Amino acid sequence: MCIFEKINKRYDDAIDVLVKNKHLTSNDYYNICTSALKLSKSYCESSLMLLENEHELPAMALLRIQAELGAKFTWIIEGKKKGEEEFTHRLDKWKHKTLQEWIRLQKDSVGIFPPDKKGDEEKKIKEKENCLKKLKDRTKGNMPNDRDLIQSMYGTDEKVLHGAGMYRQFHFAVHPDLRTILNENDECDITPNLKIHSFVNFIWTIKPIYEYFDLSLDDMTSEVVNMVKVN
Repeated sequence: MCIFEKINKRYDDAIDVLVKNKHLTSNDYYNICTSALKLSKSYCESSLMLLENEHELPAMALLRIQAELGAKFTWIIEGKKKGEEEFTHRLDKWKHKTLQEWIRLQKDSVGIFPPDKKGDEEKKIKEKENCLKKLKDRTKGNMPNDRDLIQSMYGTDEKVLHGAGMYRQFHFAVHPDLRTILNENDECDITPNLKIHSFVNFIWTIKPIYEYFDLSLDDMTSEVVNMVKVN
C-alpha cells in the first residue's frame, strides 16, 4: 500500500469514527474535527506531491503549517475532554487569536487601497474590532503560541520526528533568508525522512479524536514504527 493509500484509509477510518459517534458529542466538535482532518489531509498530500518532485523546501513549509494545525487542534480537543465549557472557551480563544491577526494584517495593508475604497476597509476593521472586544470580554488569557503548543504536543527532543526543534528547522522554509537561498543554512540539513514526517503529522491530527473516544492507537503507531524502520 503506497503512502497516499495509507492516508486515505486513515482519513476514512477517522471520519467513520466521527459519524458513528456524532450522537455522543456536539455539532461544534463534529464540525471542527471533520474540517481539521480534511485540511491536514490536504496539506499532507500536497507536501508529498512536492517531495515526489524533489521540492523539499516548499514541502517543509507545508509540514510546519500542518504541524501547527495539529497542535492547535489537539489543544482544542483536550479542552473538550475537560467539558463543554472548556471546549467552548478554547474555541473562543482560537477565534480571538485569528481575529487579532486578521486585524493586524488589515491595518498594515489598508494604506494600499485607493481613497474611494479605504473607508470601506476601515469600516470592516472596525466591525472586526467590535467582534474582538466581545470575544475578549468572555475569554481570560490568550491561546498559547504555536511554538509552545508544538512543544507541548510533540515533545522537546529534537532528534525525534516531532520535536520542538522541528519548529526551528522548518522556520527557514516558511521564512527563507539569504542563507537559505544560497543553500548555506545548516538548519535545513537535520530533518528526518520528510515523507514519513508528513504522514506522522496527519496521524497526530487523528490521535486526539481516537483518544477522546477511548479508541486504540496501536495499529497506527505500529504503522509509523514500521515506516521508520523501512526508511
